[in-house]
Amino acid sequence: MASITRCAGIKIVAGLCLVTLGAGLAQSKPAVRKTIKTAKFDRAAYNSAAAYTTARLKYYPPRSWLRHYLGDDRYKIAGTLWTVATTDTDTYYHRFTCPNMLRQSPNGVIGFASPSLAADAGYQPDPLCRPGAMSFIYIGAPRTIRVTDGPVTTVNRGRSARRIILADRVSTVLLPPNWRRTQSGARTIAGQTSLADTLEPLNGNGYIRISVVRPPANLAIDMSKVFNAQAFPKLIASFGGAGVANNISVTNSRLGGISGINIVPKAGASVPYLTTRTMAAGRGKKIYVLEDKSENIAGASTIINSFSAR
Repeated sequence: MASITRCAGIKIVAGLCLVTLGAGLAQSKPAVRKTIKTAKFDRAAYNSAAAYTTARLKYYPPRSWLRHYLGDDRYKIAGTLWTVATTDTDTYYHRFTCPNMLRQSPNGVIGFASPSLAADAGYQPDPLCRPGAMSFIYIGAPRTIRVTDGPVTTVNRGRSARRIILADRVSTVLLPPNWRRTQSGARTIAGQTSLADTLEPLNGNGYIRISVVRPPANLAIDMSKVFNAQAFPKLIASFGGAGVANNISVTNSRLGGISGINIVPKAGASVPYLTTRTMAAGRGKKIYVLEDKSENIAGASTIINSFSAR
């Protein structure tokens, strides 16, 4: 009976392996107030932290996308009084970091507290940045700004990479400047729940997708013993994946700080669902998969090398 249960468990893992192949800027303290010798505003306005922050944003904005906007609008954006915006000559509403918004004059900006209010006013969501389709996090403002409207997207408009928490809520990765992370939410792979994050450059092609799959809790198999260059091809071949096993090259590698494998199609081979380099690793009751279709663009190596599996 035990052998039958183990065999069924191995079949589930094999199915997971086969299908998986296809599957804030931190607040910096402002300079001490008394070091600001001259200013364009009344120092008496500093009688509250909010007033000081408003004045600082107006006259001393951070070196980021926020500087594009008028001084009187910046505190509304940083304070999330506005979460999306348009202009008096536009028919779409945008995120504040959207290239289509940043190309427009800051004069005549119309802000809204939520995407739904912008839609009620007759504006359509920008198809480029899709402000009404998801949540997003602005990095590069005086503090991290969160807007919640669906699956989470993080946009790094800062000048340095920022460590973010992935969809499984424990694993992390560095998000390079001018990259976005989109969470696809829970999806099913071979009958099991998978959580995925897709990281893409704001300008350019390609992506890196990191997925975490949780096999059944009662499956008595240590995933670290499955993902190595010797065991993985045999496992795939023994459960109906001989065609795949013969057309892939598997080498030992490391992913997220743990031992795993690197999978690429053999030269001239056509492998369904495997069109790019894939890295996979397992530990305990988790399977980690990284699909690399970044085409070696700037920032890609930062993501791959900084991924920390938990």
